[in-house]
Amino acid sequence: MKSHVLAFAVFTALVAGSAATAQQIQVNRENRTVAVTVTETIEVQPEIALIPIGIHTYGRTQDGAYEDNTSAGSKIIAALIQAGVKNEDIETEEIRLERVNSDDKDWKPEERKEKQFEAHQRWDVKVPVAQAQKVVDVAVAAGANGVQDVSWVVADLRPLEAKANAAAVLKARSVADEIAQKLRCKIGALLYATNSNAATNFAFRNAVAGNELVTLNTETVEVAASRPMNLKLFPQKVRRDATVYATFALE
Repeated sequence: MKSHVLAFAVFTALVAGSAATAQQIQVNRENRTVAVTVTETIEVQPEIALIPIGIHTYGRTQDGAYEDNTSAGSKIIAALIQAGVKNEDIETEEIRLERVNSDDKDWKPEERKEKQFEAHQRWDVKVPVAQAQKVVDVAVAAGANGVQDVSWVVADLRPLEAKANAAAVLKARSVADEIAQKLRCKIGALLYATNSNAATNFAFRNAVAGNELVTLNTETVEVAASRPMNLKLFPQKVRRDATVYATFALE
């Protein structure tokens, strides 16, 4: 009886010591199994950049704001296509035309007259990662004054998910084997396994503009027409997390 109590105490200590590696560990002495829950992360280089590009304009009249925005937008699209972007890889994400509420604007009277209406267009542009820098530069040079979050993704997520799942299963066996060795047992066959994949994590977060650091998180970067902004893109890896619960036999 004492030996059983001692063995259980040893196992309890192992569970506490392995908390950083395994989120949850259980041993069932009746059917001699060890169950572990672990999470593994796999990172790969992105293949595709999804770039939101926009043009925001003001006008004295509704028609004027609309026409100016349409004209500016046409120049941007033409420049993107000339740079090699395919028509099917440009999608309209947002169109807005509305009267400006200038009550909270720190504008001079003349500005208020000229900015009574505002128009906005935004497109999502999909290109290979190698072309992302060129596309942003071309769009800004053509008049785009809004560049938002750039998302970095892979063409097919399934191979990354499979790789993450496989790595998590291997990690689960390694953790279970470590526990079994300290209990003077041996890990046997995998009896049961289930997994849950966390959302893919990807994003472009920083860009360099001259000597300034511009953070592209949730806010639009406004590009002044009189001061070209030299954005430098830094693609972030695509990450996939896989959490596996696995039960192994103890021999």
